[in-house]
Amino acid sequence: KFQAEHSGVLRDLERCKQDLEHVQAEAKATEDRLQAEIQKEEDKAASLRASNKEARQSIEDAEIALQETAQENERMVVQAASLREQLEKLQAEKADMKSKCSACEEELKEVNAKIQEAERRSTASGEHLKHATQALSDAQAAAAERARWLEEKFET
Repeated sequence: KFQAEHSGVLRDLERCKQDLEHVQAEAKATEDRLQAEIQKEEDKAASLRASNKEARQSIEDAEIALQETAQENERMVVQAASLREQLEKLQAEKADMKSKCSACEEELKEVNAKIQEAERRSTASGEHLKHATQALSDAQAAAAERARWLEEKFET
């Protein structure tokens, strides 16, 4: 009876030993699988940290570029205002020159009218012709001088 019980206990022990080995093998397999998953997650975390670092650097670079662009825009606004002011001055000068030119044209018309009047009167007598010729010369010289002055003004 003892031997039978002893044999039953030995079989139970053997079965327990096999169960234990099986459980240990499963535990080892589970541990290896979990260790692989942990390593995989750690690799993902490292990759994410690297990506985050790159993203932060890209953001910093973009902020610097944005600041530079804003500064360049500000310089352009100042330059545009300066150019607008110069344009306004030039337009005022042009209007002034046109006004002076118009006045000179009117003066030239008056001189031409006087010349024509003088020419009509001078045909009546030689003396009048001599005086009219002198007036004509003077008026033409004055007109030429005025035209030359206008030309110089418009060229500048």
